Amino acid sequence: MNKFLLSLMAALFLVGCASTGGSGGSLPEIAPYDDPTYEPLPDMVPAAQLK
Repeated sequence: MNKFLLSLMAALFLVGCASTGGSGGSLPEIAPYDDPTYEPLPDMVPAAQLK
């Protein structure tokens, strides 16, 4: 029973890999992201802005 399940999972995995074409399938190319990831916060924040 375990050998049957193992062979079934292997066959499904191989069929899934074959359907993607091996080179990522139809996934779009990811464009580079050059913008800064964050804006640094000031060192001191006035107490009035904390409320």
